[in-house]
Amino acid sequence: KEQVVTSLTNAVTSRLQADVPVGVFLSGGIDSSAVAALAVSAKRDEKVRSFSIGFEDASFDESRYSKAMADRLSTIHEAQVLSSSLCLDLLEPIYSRLDEPIGDSSLVPSFLMCNLASKYVTVAIGGDGSDELFAGYDTHAAAVARARYRWIPGPLRRGIIAPLAGLLPVSHAKLSFEFKAKRFVHGAELSLAGAHHAWR
Repeated sequence: KEQVVTSLTNAVTSRLQADVPVGVFLSGGIDSSAVAALAVSAKRDEKVRSFSIGFEDASFDESRYSKAMADRLSTIHEAQVLSSSLCLDLLEPIYSRLDEPIGDSSLVPSFLMCNLASKYVTVAIGGDGSDELFAGYDTHAAAVARARYRWIPGPLRRGIIAPLAGLLPVSHAKLSFEFKAKRFVHGAELSLAGAHHAWR
C-alpha cells in the first residue's frame, strides 16, 4: 500500500514539473481522483485545473462524480456535455487525424475533453490503469459469480436460465441488467479465459 502511494505520488509530482500550464482529466473515478488529489497536494500554492465530459444519456453520465471530486479538491473545473449531434460533428475531425482504424468508443469524448483542456492548459495528466491493476472491472466480479453459477446443472443453465435471460426486453442503458444477464449466461458456459473475452 505504501509503495503504491509513493509511486503514484512520485509519478504525478514529476509530471507537474513543466514550464507550461498543466491540468488534470477528472472523471470522478478512483484513478483520476487519486491523480487529481495528488496534483492538488503537490501544487499547494496554485489552483489545479480539472476537465471532464458529461453525457446526455443519464445511464452514461458520470459528471456528478467529477463535479463532486472537483468541489472537494477545490479545482478550477471545466466540463462539457457530449450530445449526439456534437458526437456526429466530431467524427470527421477525429477520423481524419487517425493513423489507423480504431474501435475505442472513448475516442470521441477523449477528443472533446482534449479540445476543452487545450483552451486552458498545454499538458493534461489523467488516471488510467487501476481497473487493470486492482481487478476493478465487472468481469472480475463475474468470474467469481461464474464459479458459483456453474454449480447449477448444465441442462438447467442452458435449457431454462439462458432462454429466460434471452427474453429480457432490450435496454440501451449503459450496462443494463438485461445486457449483463445475457452476456453473463453466454460467457459462463465458456472457459474462464473465453468467458473473460466474451464479457469484455
